[in-house]
Amino acid sequence: MYDYVKGTLKEKVPSYCVLDVGGLGYLIFISSSTFARLPTEGEDLLVYTTLIVREDAHLLYGFFTKQERSLFLLLRGVSGIGPKTALALVGHLDLPLFQTAVQDEKPEVLAKVPGIGKKTASRIVVEMRDKLDILNTLRQEASLESVDTISFDAIAALVHLGYAQQAAKKAVEKVRKNHDALGTLIPAALQIL
Repeated sequence: MYDYVKGTLKEKVPSYCVLDVGGLGYLIFISSSTFARLPTEGEDLLVYTTLIVREDAHLLYGFFTKQERSLFLLLRGVSGIGPKTALALVGHLDLPLFQTAVQDEKPEVLAKVPGIGKKTASRIVVEMRDKLDILNTLRQEASLESVDTISFDAIAALVHLGYAQQAAKKAVEKVRKNHDALGTLIPAALQIL
């Protein structure tokens, strides 16, 4: 299995991206949440991946965080859930919301995801109930990594506003320790730029 792919983002569309790694282009299927966090084309990117081998194809799926990938793999273990359905769930529900839906036995939350019916949502809740400890561990890991995610998102937002990546990174690093939320971090970094 490929743990991650790191390269230059050559193309991005809502369902996949292409990373150039030493002249070799990797087509990687992504969730909508990963797509929303991708940098502009031409920038470097690291995507956590999993390879699914089928009789007719080898498909690479990519995620912005290790926790999203772990949730995807857990969902693939639910009977009747294929990669597209698992990717849709990961893309539309963040880990805390998914965990709460399973813990509180609310399949209607999962049924709001396009392509997920009431029966499928109920089956997911039933089969994931005994994996609540794993979900809790993933959630704790995600909260520990959120600091890096907030900085990354702030830098990406500043780059999209037209600032150079290096300047945006320096500005975010200067003000990061005083700001825990993206909504306050970006304006503080803008004051420096």
